[in-house]
Amino acid sequence: MEGVLLKWTNYLTGWQPRWFVLDNGNLSYYKSQEEVNLGCKGSFRMAVCDINVHSTDKCRLDLIIPGESHFYLRASNPQERQQWLVSLGTAKASLTNGRIKESADEVSPDIIKTKKSELRLYCDLLMQQVHSVKSVAQAGDPVDIEKLNEATSLLGPTCDTFISTLEDCMKIANASKAYDSPHQHISDSPFPMVKLKHPPKKESRSYSVSDKYPPAVSSRRRTISDSSPEKLSPRSHSALSNSPQPRVTEDRPALRTETHTQEKEQNSSSENLKRSASLENGDEEEFKDAIDEKIPNFFSTMQSSFMDLQLEADGGIPIEHFLSACRCMVPIFDKLNATAFAPVKMDFQGNIRKIQQKYSTNPSSFTTLQKMVMGEVDCKHHRVSSSATVALLWMKRGLQFIREFLVEILNNQQDLSLAAGNAYSKSLRPYHGWVVRGVFAVAVKALPSREVFISLLAVPGGENKGVDFLHSLMSDMENYITALGEILRILNDFYKVHTLDNEEPV
Repeated sequence: MEGVLLKWTNYLTGWQPRWFVLDNGNLSYYKSQEEVNLGCKGSFRMAVCDINVHSTDKCRLDLIIPGESHFYLRASNPQERQQWLVSLGTAKASLTNGRIKESADEVSPDIIKTKKSELRLYCDLLMQQVHSVKSVAQAGDPVDIEKLNEATSLLGPTCDTFISTLEDCMKIANASKAYDSPHQHISDSPFPMVKLKHPPKKESRSYSVSDKYPPAVSSRRRTISDSSPEKLSPRSHSALSNSPQPRVTEDRPALRTETHTQEKEQNSSSENLKRSASLENGDEEEFKDAIDEKIPNFFSTMQSSFMDLQLEADGGIPIEHFLSACRCMVPIFDKLNATAFAPVKMDFQGNIRKIQQKYSTNPSSFTTLQKMVMGEVDCKHHRVSSSATVALLWMKRGLQFIREFLVEILNNQQDLSLAAGNAYSKSLRPYHGWVVRGVFAVAVKALPSREVFISLLAVPGGENKGVDFLHSLMSDMENYITALGEILRILNDFYKVHTLDNEEPV
């Protein structure tokens, strides 16, 4: 299948027509049909894409490569969009079926996740098509046959594809017991968390951001069992051994026995008994506070966070860990407003992709962000708009916006529009032209209330209200802000020393 689709490009040019070609499971796009022979502007396998149907725009579809990039596309009408959706879904299903046949005895969670995603896609399509048919049928009497035929034209292909995908799911369920394994976690999120393999910490060569800025009490992956000396880091174990410990229950019977003995033998005053009881109660409360389990939230459950980032001894920022932390931060744009902040999210992910592509050209040399940028400076490529230097420049400005916004939340700013406006003025506004400023002014008006945003920072199915949840959230948010601030300070100093900042507005 081939044809024209509108593709979102950026703030300035918006939606632009592109010629798309779907062939043998590959989707390629060109600037126009006439320039097909000049080479495509982009191409990717449908097997790695998630296909999303927009909930309100009946002409739009989104193609998502998890953890890498988004493609926002629009057809000229709903019927054309549905033709593309069926063709793209069929191409994706055929590629996935080949993977199922190759590994019939061992089905991976990725294949299961893909099939579940396809089922949701076709279910959404069917619901929209049925709604369109009902709308036409109830529009008037007599029924407009032409509109009814148009509304029902794609019901058959969509149903066939839905049933075929459902049969594939049954084959997967019968092929492997892994599908029913109670220990197997299958995430429905289109943005799978990246599990980092941190290098062994060497005190002489690297240090953690949290080492330089000790965090407050945090709920980050902490359970009661984590408080045992066996599971503490050397730094935490040392601090624990040197700090005064509460007297636990093993000591209390002795204390009570001693107190009663003194009372019987020396006939001590009731004031001494009260003082002893007060000390015991104080120790008990201290012990309860020490083992109090914190409530998990968005910041404490990140698979990769700036709080865990291990810096080199000279302040070098490892690229892989930095990009992983950035990817794990991306969902916060959806919590602000998925539709209004979609362009911001897309630009942020585009900068991640540019840095990743540059890093992949020489990973052995570009171990840190600073080394990668200096490599471009030596080659005189740092001023090119597509360079990793420019991408990192805009990424640190975007991270500065997120940090300033979270600071406003931490300072109890109740109006999120005002909080976003203040954060924008301190970070991105000086580098945006009047067009982009206008776009942002419209986006902030779609922000949720503070209460809704706070609840969205809870883990799915977890507690999202109450004093304990708010205390845990604000504590982890403060730790995150502190760690991110140190990363930004290093980057800002580096860009200033090497005169890499470009203050020209876009």
